[in-house]
Amino acid sequence: MGAVVRLTVITPIGPGHEQHAPECAASVLTAWGFSRGPFTRLTHELIIDTAGDMGRSAARNGAIQGSDADWLFLLDADDLMRPDAFHWVGEAVERDDVVAIFGAVSTDAQGTIAENVYPCGWGDVLEHGARGTLSMGCYVRGADAKEEPFNEAIDKGEDFEWYLRLLEYRAFVKLPRPLVTIRTKVPSAIGPRGYRSLDWRKACDRFVDEYR
Repeated sequence: MGAVVRLTVITPIGPGHEQHAPECAASVLTAWGFSRGPFTRLTHELIIDTAGDMGRSAARNGAIQGSDADWLFLLDADDLMRPDAFHWVGEAVERDDVVAIFGAVSTDAQGTIAENVYPCGWGDVLEHGARGTLSMGCYVRGADAKEEPFNEAIDKGEDFEWYLRLLEYRAFVKLPRPLVTIRTKVPSAIGPRGYRSLDWRKACDRFVDEYR
């Protein structure tokens, strides 16, 4: 019998995303039914924050710290897991040095975006910033996520700030295939920690500038 590899998918549900969460949850089950890949146990943690009191970072941190999973998958409630998201990651999961696994950036409007950067290493992240490099909808090793929590004081670009801290001295893999479909046609979460309009790349790149 092979080793047990536990996976927890973490999805905060902020204000305005309640109606999209069931589709998100269904996409995880569809992927699990298609292929379990290297994983032997799946848990999907849906963190209800419909008043927006916690914010995405605090919601993720709480689920991360409370998880016993070997690997985590961070999935936003307004996005969809791809049916083969578990299927292609076995080789990367088996590498002891890899702490995070990303896929090609793909949206509901464009598919895999034309400016997608692949292959993608640390130098590419610093060169291109958030333009086609790394996106939410990724795997992270549970122990490393606990050591490097999200900054709960940041509401805009908090994901990329976290990638930079997590990956500066750790190895990661970017696959040529997408792991999620980013639904750009779905409005962003609202509430006290949300926003109605935002240049996300600009918000992320201000953190990249600190590392450059």
